[in-house]
Amino acid sequence: SVAWGNSCFAAIGESGTIVTSSDGVKWQAQNSGTTNALAKVRYLNNQFVAVGSKQTILTSPNGTDWTVRKSETTSNGLTDVAYGDGKYIAVGVNGTMFSSNDNGVTWTAVSASTSQLFNAITYGGGWFAALGEYGQVYRSNDGGTTWQTSSLSDNYAQDIIYLNGIGRFVAIGPDYARYSDNNGETWIRVSHGISSYIRSLAEKDGRLIAVGQN
Repeated sequence: SVAWGNSCFAAIGESGTIVTSSDGVKWQAQNSGTTNALAKVRYLNNQFVAVGSKQTILTSPNGTDWTVRKSETTSNGLTDVAYGDGKYIAVGVNGTMFSSNDNGVTWTAVSASTSQLFNAITYGGGWFAALGEYGQVYRSNDGGTTWQTSSLSDNYAQDIIYLNGIGRFVAIGPDYARYSDNNGETWIRVSHGISSYIRSLAEKDGRLIAVGQN
């Protein structure tokens, strides 16, 4: 996973690996403060936030100086993190969820009443939307206090994104994409025409980019 913010790229990986680059050509290893595997890094609310195994959560204002905010001995790792309405929410294995309303310093467990693996989470239009492995979308418009569910009617969705310009959620799966124009309540299926297993989505200047296997 790679994120851009504060004029640099930050990339994360196994054993707490973090490397940064200002140009994408020359990379510098950084001290993450952990040896736990890291799964996702994002630049949210003017800082990098990285999450990973053993419920590890790290933050950094610049990609160089990292602080371990949370780390446990549990096997329930974290897979993604989103920010909206003054709050971070991180999601992971077995329905694991944590939220922070103090800029990622302290984290509190929250529940969407599920044991599904969450593959991704995003925020847009006043809603957090967390993507379950088997096509359930867990939605909250009160900062994660309560959650509503909807269904993609497809399994193994990998990523979800919100397009601010048109107010649309988009979820991607192995051979399909689904979009919602009503805050994730209902979803419309389209084929993305790619035989490879799509893993991740990104948006720039109104254009979606999808990447995956093979």
